[in-house]
Amino acid sequence: MSVRIREITPADLPEVVAVLREGFPRRTLVYWQTGIANLQRRAEVPGYPRFGYVIDADNAVQGVILLLTANLGNGPRSTLSSWYVRPAYRAFATFLFQRTLKEKGGVFLDLSPSNHALPIAEAFGFKPYTTGVILLDPRAAWRTATGRVTPIRASMIGSLPDPFRAVTKSHLGYGCAGFEFQDAEGTGIALYRIKMLKGAIPCAQFLFGAPARLIALAGPLMRALLWLRIPTALIDSDGTETVVAGTLMEGRSIRYVRGSITPSTGDLLETEFAIFGP
Repeated sequence: MSVRIREITPADLPEVVAVLREGFPRRTLVYWQTGIANLQRRAEVPGYPRFGYVIDADNAVQGVILLLTANLGNGPRSTLSSWYVRPAYRAFATFLFQRTLKEKGGVFLDLSPSNHALPIAEAFGFKPYTTGVILLDPRAAWRTATGRVTPIRASMIGSLPDPFRAVTKSHLGYGCAGFEFQDAEGTGIALYRIKMLKGAIPCAQFLFGAPARLIALAGPLMRALLWLRIPTALIDSDGTETVVAGTLMEGRSIRYVRGSITPSTGDLLETEFAIFGP
């Protein structure tokens, strides 16, 4: 048996999608096709693959791990995502995971490890940097707060402050949505993707925005979401926020990091959630 672990090439993409659909049957073909198309449009980071790695054996792709790398201003940050190996080749799964970590000096995220993958991630040095998530529901809309929340339209991007303009444009292109807000600290943006809770309830999963600021603006934030017919929201928590609205669900959706720099809680830019969706 000839087995190689190598970078994904554009020619591999149909096979990669087929393997991912096999490994994650609840995800639709459109989900994978849209996410792969988003990856193809992104700028490459030197020294890192555009897509990730495969196990190439018996003249076919037998395993996949996506490695989503971006340089956000303080060095490369990579998200490990969508790790699946066909049963006959599971003996090589750990080697595939290990291959993604060979680039030195970067920061690696594992944002949604499965129960069987988590011990492997921990053995390779991944540590939690969040403690759970905060769920906002329609009751938060009754809270008063000093501040303003405005849905971001494409025509507004050019008028956003410089630090936010490029990431807002790219993430709206991926399929995210967002708000511009004003609070005591000034202007900020909050970006989110829609996921379905229990398969039926629309939820804004926030991918960018300081959790403490979003929680302080829970009233106008939820009123803006309800206007868009989105009754719930999820915000990552590191346990330091004062939860004035919503429910803190400790131990849910823990995020893991490996590297010298810990991301800010509430910063999931250029990760699997932004590019593929939650």
